[in-house]
Amino acid sequence: MLLIFTFISIALSPSAFAVDPYEREPYGSTQCTLQFSEWNLSDSYNNYPEDMSLSTYSSGVKVEILNVVTDNTDKKNYWIVRYKASGNISAYCSSYNSNYSAYARTTINGYTIEGNDYRDSGSHYTRQSVYYQDTEKTIRVHKGENRMKLEVIVTTYSRTYLKSTTRSDRKIFNMNSIPQLTSSINRNYMNGKDSPSITVTGKVWDMEQDAVTIEAKLGSVTKSKTINTPNTSMGNDIDYVFTFSFNEYPSDMTASLLVIVKDCYGDSSYKTFKMYIDRDEPTVSIPNDTMVKGGSSIHVTPSEQSDIYLLKNDTPYPLYPDILHAVNENKGIKIGNCSSKTDLTVPNTLDGTYRLFAVDNGKNVSSPSNNMIMVDSVNPQKTNVLIDGNTIKLIFNERLKPVVPSKDDFFIT
Repeated sequence: MLLIFTFISIALSPSAFAVDPYEREPYGSTQCTLQFSEWNLSDSYNNYPEDMSLSTYSSGVKVEILNVVTDNTDKKNYWIVRYKASGNISAYCSSYNSNYSAYARTTINGYTIEGNDYRDSGSHYTRQSVYYQDTEKTIRVHKGENRMKLEVIVTTYSRTYLKSTTRSDRKIFNMNSIPQLTSSINRNYMNGKDSPSITVTGKVWDMEQDAVTIEAKLGSVTKSKTINTPNTSMGNDIDYVFTFSFNEYPSDMTASLLVIVKDCYGDSSYKTFKMYIDRDEPTVSIPNDTMVKGGSSIHVTPSEQSDIYLLKNDTPYPLYPDILHAVNENKGIKIGNCSSKTDLTVPNTLDGTYRLFAVDNGKNVSSPSNNMIMVDSVNPQKTNVLIDGNTIKLIFNERLKPVVPSKDDFFIT
């Protein structure tokens, strides 16, 4: 079962911060260029006397944010934004019914920025056009709910009581530095045998030193920690350690471990790891006792997705570390990974009698396969030559088949 992770809402109190976040200046550069697309939309309705037409237009507006600072007269609530804008927008509608309107504007956090505004209207129509001259201006805007983001919106609409033509584009300028983290895990599985827990550790930092909360979530279990004054850059010490115990999970699962760091402005970074909690051992089989030459293949059938090992069956291998130790001691090798009947190649580095073992994603180890695999990767060696009358007898170090590969050449005269 794969669990889909969701981001976690983290609330941080302003009193927990080194600097009151409601009064903090933006960090670093507060310059950006926001380019909005062109558009030209129109519609009409023809049914005299209710004939009407509508249109909205944008040449493509560019808004350059030059600087953002707190308003010294009200640091908690307002920004002073220095900006330039260029391009033009317009909206037009006409109708013989009096219920119509046309509107065009560009806003920062809901406040209309300055441009050359032309309005024209008659008995049956209205038009508004705004031209931005690429000159530097300032505007006082409310900081809003997220105090480190500016929302810039270009909007045009024309509307009658039967028809409307509307276009709105928005872009967000983030003035906050995103908190960062590193994460590492000691393993990605728990099986209750050799792996009683999973531990995730890491470091966090935030250039503005806003208070941050780190949360780690695996299944229904969540661990958390708040750091009021994090480092401004990645330090040498570990900042968090979370341990998830096997006994916290009564059921097996395949899940994503989510580790997230978030500051009070909602900015976050995260890491994910795929995890396996699995109590059940796999099985693995081969149809018959098999003799193969190194480099050829065998038919292997596991009960689930597993790594397949070919090991000498001279000692028990109940746990995954036992499997790894056997490989390190040259008692066998991993020959593949599969979930159903598959042909796997036996390396020509093996020689002798082996059995198959399967290791699933939870690192549970199967019992050895019932049938054996006898691997012969060594060419037969001639040990003696006997001549008895007209008969030549070749003596080899092992039993031979009728056709025997050998590196020895014989010349009989």
